[in-house]
Amino acid sequence: MKRLATILFALGICLTLSAQKTLKLADAELKREQFSEAISLYTPLAEKHKHNKKLVSELYYKIGYCYKKLSIPEEAAPNFKLAIENGCEDSLAYLYFGEALQMLQLYDSALVQFQRFGELSPGSRLAQKGIKSIALTREMLANPSRYEVTLKPIINSGGEDYCPFYEARTHKKVYFTSTRNAPTHVTVNPESGEYCS
Repeated sequence: MKRLATILFALGICLTLSAQKTLKLADAELKREQFSEAISLYTPLAEKHKHNKKLVSELYYKIGYCYKKLSIPEEAAPNFKLAIENGCEDSLAYLYFGEALQMLQLYDSALVQFQRFGELSPGSRLAQKGIKSIALTREMLANPSRYEVTLKPIINSGGEDYCPFYEARTHKKVYFTSTRNAPTHVTVNPESGEYCS
């Protein structure tokens, strides 16, 4: 019985050391802004340590932050929600959760999170900015402009398409940067997990 207890104790120490090593590696990737890589390291830790609410809330917060930095609000929002539900003590979780909800066009829910952030961080300009942005969004939706935006498949891909400009001489060609899949792409960016631009 003592031998079994010793083996289980040693195994527990090994698993704890392994988790700490993975967490340090993930934190290093986050610090280097390699968000996609950090997510791949944080996610299994969060799933494995569900009994440790403090650690889980920290991990979900960091996962949500990585998705926020990658502009993937549909993944950021649920992770910030899980961080808050597990007792996240960082008031920025409410601000970031609100921003993700706002990007998902869930304006009423976003407003609640901005207000909660304002309660936890009295006098914060960021809270006021979030609340004002919801009011401005509602105003713009009530009074739309005459412009209509349409997607063009030749330009708008499933990747990141950005920084368009007209060719200088004739203005008949549009140049832009893209992360779309193309035969010339062979390198994946560890920050975003997408092809390099």
